[in-house]
Amino acid sequence: MADAVPALIWQNDADGRSVFVNRSFRDYTGLTDAEASGERWQSLVHPDEAEAYSADYFRAVRDRTDWHGRNRMRRRDGVWCTFDHYASPLFGVDGAYLGHVGVSVDVTDRRR
Repeated sequence: MADAVPALIWQNDADGRSVFVNRSFRDYTGLTDAEASGERWQSLVHPDEAEAYSADYFRAVRDRTDWHGRNRMRRRDGVWCTFDHYASPLFGVDGAYLGHVGVSVDVTDRRR
């Protein structure tokens, strides 16, 4: 189902490392599952925004809270586009924190 959604869907583990990206994410970024795994997702964030963006996201991971961020992200052709990212913490049936699941939406045209 996640592969049919025309938005970028992703899941990170309890340490903020990528464990899943959907087909839209792979198509948009040009990355394979392996290339998007772990902490490699951070390479997609514009260098001018990477430090603040990552700190904000990892604060939500640490606090296990909902999160919203906006940044420029590199498209497969190298163009920087603006994205809104929304994520919520994911908990197992035993209450253990499993990470965050999120969606990223290209808002470049809307912002223009």
